[in-house]
Amino acid sequence: MCGSGHTHSSGLLRREFLQSVGLGATILSMSGVAPSVLAEAFSKTGKRKPKYLGAFLYTPTSELKKEGYYSWPGSSFDPEGMEKEYRQQFADLSEIMGFELEWEPGPIGRTEQFQQLANRIETAKPDGVLLAAFKKTVWQSHGKDLLEAISPPSVVLAPLGVLLIPSVYELEAEPGVCMISSSNPLDDVEMPLRMLGANVLMAESVILNLQGDNREEEIRVPGLNTRVRTVPRQTYIDVYQAMRDTEEVRDLARDYLGRAVEVVEPNEADVLDAAKSYFALKKVLESENADALMMDCLPGLKFPHQHVPPCMGFMSLRDEGIVAGCES
Repeated sequence: MCGSGHTHSSGLLRREFLQSVGLGATILSMSGVAPSVLAEAFSKTGKRKPKYLGAFLYTPTSELKKEGYYSWPGSSFDPEGMEKEYRQQFADLSEIMGFELEWEPGPIGRTEQFQQLANRIETAKPDGVLLAAFKKTVWQSHGKDLLEAISPPSVVLAPLGVLLIPSVYELEAEPGVCMISSSNPLDDVEMPLRMLGANVLMAESVILNLQGDNREEEIRVPGLNTRVRTVPRQTYIDVYQAMRDTEEVRDLARDYLGRAVEVVEPNEADVLDAAKSYFALKKVLESENADALMMDCLPGLKFPHQHVPPCMGFMSLRDEGIVAGCES
């Protein structure tokens, strides 16, 4: 379950939830806050926003009045008012975190409604599903079956007093599900939403692999769903060898030397070549529209050298937040 460290129950272990999808400030206080890191990441990279589908699971109060029996959580619970509050809070949060959320137009409580919801989810294929459980008997009758019928990762929000302990515990080891059962689940929903968003960002990202002599078919990393694109190592070598001693290259070399505590071995020409490696790597990344890179660099360092060690280029890429490393 998505553990939050509080005394209330708050779903699957964070690690298990991240594995199943591939990856607490109170929402009430977040209106007007600057966009989150994830929102900025989607905006800067031009990647699509996560799309979620949500539903409120309960029997309308008007129907319960006709039946004359409310059951758990009782007649004082206001599901319609709670739904209105949730819709507003998630609308605010979607602006902050950069996702799109479409709610079902009304409450879901009957068998045929759950069947229709499951079909819609499997057809729409959202990046995640949000389920607000506001009625014990509705969840006991249909909730677990719904989770087993759908494939996207799901977040279940259940205010304390709605579900009994067995209903909460039965999801403890359920893959792809995060159960939040607390006095106000909105206080703890940000973390699972971050995980869902990170999952989408990883699936939309490309790791460039500079290795070998041939361009290979892209593969996807199991669990993360990130694409790995292998291109010939010569792609980088050609760009590097065509680099000139431009002013920006010289500026970066001077920065390397100026910030060094001590220069032990490389001379100025070596450092200038190291600066070229950064710009060459950046150019290859941009030409492939990739987000990160790894490189089998040792073959190019054998005599006669085809390029300098790209270590300082990797260092500068990491300074920009671009993941880069050697040994593919």
